[in-house]
Amino acid sequence: ITTHSRLLSQSNSRAIASAAGFTGSRSRCISLQEFHTEQQFIKTLGEFFVALGGYEGLLLVQCDNGEANFNLIACCRYLVDETRRRTLEDIDVSVKPIHIIFIIQLPKIAGGCQHFVGFQGGKWQSVHIDELLESNEQLPQIEQLVNRAVSDLFQPAYPARSDEIEDIDVDLDASGSQELRAENIEDSDEKEKDQQKIKATLLLKNCLQAAAARIYDESAEVNRATKRIEILLTWLPEDNSQETEFSKILATRVHKLLQQRDEKCPVNQRLWLQHEALRQGHLQETGTFRKALWQKLSSIISPMLSEVIAYCDQNHNLDLLGEEKEWKTRLWLTMINEEVITPLSYDSFTSPVSGRVREKARVSSTGVGHRFNAKFPFSWIVKDMVNVLLLKVGADPSETLISLRSVFYSSPLGQLLKPAFENENVEEEAAMNYLNDFLHMMYKPIVEGELQVTM
Repeated sequence: ITTHSRLLSQSNSRAIASAAGFTGSRSRCISLQEFHTEQQFIKTLGEFFVALGGYEGLLLVQCDNGEANFNLIACCRYLVDETRRRTLEDIDVSVKPIHIIFIIQLPKIAGGCQHFVGFQGGKWQSVHIDELLESNEQLPQIEQLVNRAVSDLFQPAYPARSDEIEDIDVDLDASGSQELRAENIEDSDEKEKDQQKIKATLLLKNCLQAAAARIYDESAEVNRATKRIEILLTWLPEDNSQETEFSKILATRVHKLLQQRDEKCPVNQRLWLQHEALRQGHLQETGTFRKALWQKLSSIISPMLSEVIAYCDQNHNLDLLGEEKEWKTRLWLTMINEEVITPLSYDSFTSPVSGRVREKARVSSTGVGHRFNAKFPFSWIVKDMVNVLLLKVGADPSETLISLRSVFYSSPLGQLLKPAFENENVEEEAAMNYLNDFLHMMYKPIVEGELQVTM
């Protein structure tokens, strides 16, 4: 086995041997660098083969810098073959297979293996494994990324509608054919989805730190970046196999932006993995191909995620998720889920000249000459919508309020806000919260507390 990743530790090798069914003295992991003489190496091999007593076993032989040690590796392979043959000749009982694996670490530079070519022919088989151990990040398997754009990784899986399932249920008994039942098709579809499903929540959580680092905030609050991450992690599921309403919405918004990015890019985005595989230098930078792919994934996803976060946190709007007030949380999630009400496009944060995404996602404030903490979810959206509707209503003061109310509640935004403003339990609180934000968006306070609204 050749690899570019780090070699196995003793605990790693024991875990692999145990998973393969070899425990205790039936497995051994040695490094060529730990032996000073050929006799020491042969003695260790002999002791291991004798201890097996004819039972099946696993021997792992590791060596770093395979190119510089190619002669040593070839010599050791010969010694392993000979020692095994001589030892087994002295054992009278029937002998079961002994699995011997050489793990060779190769240099990460292009053309770095001019001499070492692996073990070709005979009983030996040569394979290259990019990473010997599973990544802690639990990232998608490379097979799941082939011929798929990054936006496809966030593709939501919508369940089939009941009318579609009914159409599938075809009874062919009259013609002597078998009956095709919808539930069987549904089960097979679900299994296929589970096999192909990539955890969008896990991708978002792994990109969260990088996305937060791209956000630029003029606020004097030093710990704001940390607080953002804490709020988002609170609303993202701890179990990466599960999804919450917030994680689904966040993944959907990122998915939309990635789709718009795909449409703008002249290169076929489904071939990004192949392009990365052909790129020179990524092994020196990251160590393994898998890590290089993750770095590329993060560089694509993080800018989109940072823009969504920056958009949602205007006027400290994210803090409203932590207030634990049902009406605010429900309204917050509903509004960010509606793209018509909370629009965010790829073009809004890219350069019209170069077409590149801006380096920093700016968190803006809608306060007049000052910053403030919003008390009503996405209050600047409501204010902008009201201003637009006022132009449609006209300038007749006697009919403006009645007409505005009618037009506002018939709009998509009004339909969302209506339950809050007509619920007698929260009506007054909702109105006062919005009025507080409205005053800050219209006036600059001269003295502290001047714009404070009391119920």
